[in-house]
Amino acid sequence: GGCLVPLILSKLNVCLQYNVVDLGQMIPTGFIILSYFNPSLNLTLPNEEISSNTNVAFHLPQHKYQSRGPANIMLNVTSFQEMSLLQVEDYFSFIDKMLAPGGYFLCINRMQKETRFESYPWPNNGYTIEVDREDAISRISGNSIKIQFRLLKKNAVV
Repeated sequence: GGCLVPLILSKLNVCLQYNVVDLGQMIPTGFIILSYFNPSLNLTLPNEEISSNTNVAFHLPQHKYQSRGPANIMLNVTSFQEMSLLQVEDYFSFIDKMLAPGGYFLCINRMQKETRFESYPWPNNGYTIEVDREDAISRISGNSIKIQFRLLKKNAVV
């Protein structure tokens, strides 16, 4: 919700274009953080036209398929854990459609909350698990919060 990952990546010049899919009440927070800490970014809010020089395009969940694609990296950080399994399944379909061959999907979520991490519809084919471990934050949060970190790579089309 805070757009810290796009902020860091934009400061490192890792990528020039980002799509952020978030809840309507969270988009203003991300917009303010990005605008303040990297005022050179060209930001587009939901329902605004995305131009070729847009760096960050914000989308509401119901409009996520309007995102630019294909993407080289997609992230989900602590939001699947708040969704129903049906919503998570919809996002996995979205990720599979939008992620470029050779692209990465990073998922960092609590092991158990609304929807269990292991219950997510992880793909059986077409992806390689690059990293699968408990996140470092779990080591300092005690037994009450366990966070899993999984990085998938979409196999290149042969």
